[in-house]
Order: sequence, then structure tokens, then C-alpha cells
Amino acid sequence: TAVPSLVAVLPANEASGVLSDLTEAQVEFSVPIDADQAVLDNFVLLRDGQPEALRSTDPEDRGEGVYGLAPESGFRVGSTYTVQVSPSVTGPLGTDQPITWQFSTAVPLVSSLRPASLASDVSPSLSALQLTFDNAIDEGALRGLGNVQVLEEGRALDLGEIAYNPDEGMVTFAPLLGLRAGTGYQVIVSSAVGGPLQGSDYAWGFSTAVPSLVAVLPANEASGVLSDLTEAQVEFSVPIDADQAV
Repeated sequence: TAVPSLVAVLPANEASGVLSDLTEAQVEFSVPIDADQAVLDNFVLLRDGQPEALRSTDPEDRGEGVYGLAPESGFRVGSTYTVQVSPSVTGPLGTDQPITWQFSTAVPLVSSLRPASLASDVSPSLSALQLTFDNAIDEGALRGLGNVQVLEEGRALDLGEIAYNPDEGMVTFAPLLGLRAGTGYQVIVSSAVGGPLQGSDYAWGFSTAVPSLVAVLPANEASGVLSDLTEAQVEFSVPIDADQAV
């Protein structure tokens, strides 16, 4: 009988930037392998060198000598996957070497920031900080303790809820007590959000605007002001901090 020989693999060997919503990896043989060889013990999937639990029905027989397999919890971003297939699937007359190939999933890159990196005139009334990614991220890592930080002059701030919109790739969050005027900030999102292939944290800095005098009412040196004036007013370019409005 014909010896099953390797025809193709999907994704291709050494493919990079593979989207993490990949349904399954596939291997195609010239003829179907024996049913007693199409078992989990003969198919191994490694993520960055560590075995991944496969779907209980793997390898899935897709017909015409094609077999599919995937992690039980799905493929993850920024990771290198290696597929190993036992040589026994090719029968006694087949190869004596394991069939193996690898590919990597896309590392998400930041496509936009709010405020912009190094912005120096950010309004302290800005309601939320945002960063948008060009690909899916590891949402579990995003919600890990300490994986999103906002530092105010080096001091970590308490944050409200961290929101993630996977359709837009947008992450939104804000300090519970808001931003202060005339202050420097640094935002750090852990590299874990981008997977093992993301070598460094996602980080950027900005500073809020310094309140400057815009106008006073009545005007300086004004005379003849009516005594039924309700109040004097001072206008700044941006709001002053609440704890200074005393």
C-alpha cells in the first residue's frame, strides 16, 4: 500500500505574523494515515517549547489525507508554535524521522495613543487614557495584577476598570482620582499583553498642561465697577487641581 508522505502544512513552515484567531494547524499527507495512528499520542503541539493541551477530538480528520489540530484554549498572540508528528503515522515503510514544522503568531503593535507620546499640554480633565493595537492582544495578561500602570511623577496610581474592545483593538483606563495639572505621567502596559515574542513593555509618557492666567473679571485696574457685582472671576487656560481650589 502507498506510504503516506508529507504534502503540505498550514500555516507554512517558519510563517510569522499568523493571526491568533487561526482555527487550527493542518498537515496534509499524500494518502490518509491509518485510523489507529490518527491519535493524540502521535501529534504534539508546543508553545514556546512547552506542550499545549489539544482538543479532545484531535487530530481532526478533514478528509483527503488532511488532519487538523489546535490548542484546547486556542492560539495565543506573539507565540512560537511547533508541531511534531510521530513518524509512525507513515507506516512501517515510511520515514523514521518525526515530521515537524513551526510558525509564530502576530505580535500586536500599538497603532495609536491617547494622549500622544510626549504630549506636553494634555488637559487634566481628560477622562481616559487609550492605546489601540493593530492585532489581538492577550486579554488575560491585560487583566493581570500590575500589568497596566500609570505613574504620576514616579508614583503608581490606583486605576478604575480596564476596558478592552477586541473589535477595535482599544484598551481604555483612567486613574481613579483623575489627572493633575502641570504633572508628568508615564503609562506602562506589560509586554505579556503582546505574548512571549514582545520583547519590551508598551510604554509612553506625557504631561498635563500648566494652568496659565487667561483673564480676570473685572479687568485689572478697572474702576467704576458697580457694587451689585455678583463675584470676581479668574480664568485659567486649564482647570486647576481640586485640592488647590480652596
